[in-house]
Amino acid sequence: MRQAILRAGRAQVKKLSFNHTGTLITAVYSDGIVRVWKRINPAFWHCSSVIEPPIVKGREDIEVVPEGAYY
Repeated sequence: MRQAILRAGRAQVKKLSFNHTGTLITAVYSDGIVRVWKRINPAFWHCSSVIEPPIVKGREDIEVVPEGAYY
């Protein structure tokens, strides 16, 4: 079995999903960011997309960023 380390930021991974061919991994981090990783070859993965959580408007137009991850 091969092992890969996907390095990006310091947030903890909360959920992982992958496609049926094993060429894409979607990782949801504790800061709400979602990263899509694409396998370039068996030893190398590339972060091909980063999706940041939306900013939610609170009372009196104070911007509040939710702490939960989005699934």
